[in-house]
Amino acid sequence: MRAKVNPQVNQIPVGVNLCVRPPVVDVRPLTAACAIILAGGKSSRFGSDKAMFVWRGLTLSQRIVGECRAVFDEIIIVRGQGQQPLEIEGVNEVRDIYPNSGPLCGIHAGLSAATRAVCFVVACDMPAFSAKLARRLLELADGHYRDFDIVAPHDGERLQPLCAVYKKSVLPICAKMLTSGERSVKRLYEQVRTKVVDCKERGRIFSNANYKSDLSEHF
Repeated sequence: MRAKVNPQVNQIPVGVNLCVRPPVVDVRPLTAACAIILAGGKSSRFGSDKAMFVWRGLTLSQRIVGECRAVFDEIIIVRGQGQQPLEIEGVNEVRDIYPNSGPLCGIHAGLSAATRAVCFVVACDMPAFSAKLARRLLELADGHYRDFDIVAPHDGERLQPLCAVYKKSVLPICAKMLTSGERSVKRLYEQVRTKVVDCKERGRIFSNANYKSDLSEHF
């Protein structure tokens, strides 16, 4: 997903590499944050519901939930109106409030349901996603960048808005945009305090499965 935003892309501290998978000693859940998994897309190019597609013994949504359990004690999955429930144990499943409005409506629905002020939003079709990345971005959002509403990674080529930290403070702006028919996540980034974190060593973490063939070719 290509997006250009106005906020300056800033280097993270020397020695910090968000795009590798270093050992993590502390894997206790971050009780002050919530994971929001977007699983309501139409999956037109994929050919079937991505969230329910079984790959290597698990559905794509189950894989993301499994990663998130190591970091979050609150997990929300957002589904579209009329989609079959996923019914994953321990996960709060909610529906889009503004249907057919793209990822922005999923972000809005997830933030509306979250009981935490800080959330991490991730798409369900990212097989290489690592919760260690989520933890590191949350640490930055709670530390150096605590005054920002959104903390999002940039892989050197494009912004990654569906693998980013969002605070509930953006909810009024989301609602106003959706009510007026505005669906652009890029426009949201331009209207709130956004911090873009440089993550040039992209690896596979941000890769998503647009087609079934992507799973066998790239993962």
